[in-house]
Amino acid sequence: MTPTLQPSSISIAIILVLVVSYTVLQIGRILGPVVGLMDHPNWRKRHGAGTPTTGSFALLASLILFTLWYLNDDDMRMILIGAGLFFLLGLIDDIIPLPAVFKLFYQTVVTVAITIETELTIFNSTFLHSFETLDAIVALLSAVIFTILLSNALNLIDGHDGVAAGISIFTILAMVPIFGTDLENQTTLISIFIILPVLVFWVQNSGLVGRKLFLGDSGSLTLGYLISWMMIYQLNQPSLSLPNYSHFSYFLWLVFIPCVDAAAVILHRLWASKPIFQPDRSHLHHLLTHSGMSRLSVMTFILCLHVSFIGCGWLVMQYIPQWSYLVLAITALGYIATTHRYRSHSIID
Repeated sequence: MTPTLQPSSISIAIILVLVVSYTVLQIGRILGPVVGLMDHPNWRKRHGAGTPTTGSFALLASLILFTLWYLNDDDMRMILIGAGLFFLLGLIDDIIPLPAVFKLFYQTVVTVAITIETELTIFNSTFLHSFETLDAIVALLSAVIFTILLSNALNLIDGHDGVAAGISIFTILAMVPIFGTDLENQTTLISIFIILPVLVFWVQNSGLVGRKLFLGDSGSLTLGYLISWMMIYQLNQPSLSLPNYSHFSYFLWLVFIPCVDAAAVILHRLWASKPIFQPDRSHLHHLLTHSGMSRLSVMTFILCLHVSFIGCGWLVMQYIPQWSYLVLAITALGYIATTHRYRSHSIID
């Protein structure tokens, strides 16, 4: 970190990030059609006209500002390098659609490299005490699987205005009690630099101000990656409040909607004998749209449901943390079973 580049007050940084985010979004809206970053309507996408997929540019600009001013941790530096690689993958995919298998391979290689370099995992020696070799393998896989699952889950649910951005904002806000309010904490600081540009984008994506923009694969994949690694990073920090085991169970509640909905969709495709990578209209926002709900109502419903799961996770963590994983599993099965019958009527072919 270069001291001369650090703002004298976090308030200055917040104002600057907001201004930069808004400016970058307007530039991106103009550049989108020029460089081919456009999302056009089709049988699965029902928006009215071609829309620029440059909403992620504000997030990228904010992360660059964070790197210049506040980054002082080697592990966080590696995490941000991984975020840049995920952003690049999504950016290319927004211009030229890439095969799902290639994207999965790319994400795996990047995540494995970051995990090895940082040695940050979910299931570390705190939880596993059997064989050292097995511990290392399971620890590596825990971070890789969690990152790939959440990144792609958020990408899959990013098919309706305001949903992915709104879920990301509420998820990160709900992590702050675990991160703490100490601005010396890198996860607390980077939370600010993620929420602000996503909030600016969310306002424009929702059509409240200015012309509409989409987040694009570059944005949803990067957000999913960042959220997963903020969680993994925090799980490896000393905790004075609750054991990290309880923190992880709480984190799972924070990503319940995107992850469980993605799992439900995959299971439904297997049940219907369809390829799991084949796009369809069986995600939660599609089901709600099929029911006749307006676009604003769909976004509001999903975000309220998301917040309710966050609240449930917090209550479970506070009062019955030993039952958190069981309650989570039962709730997930209930969600999958409840939505399965509606997915059977969704448009797949």
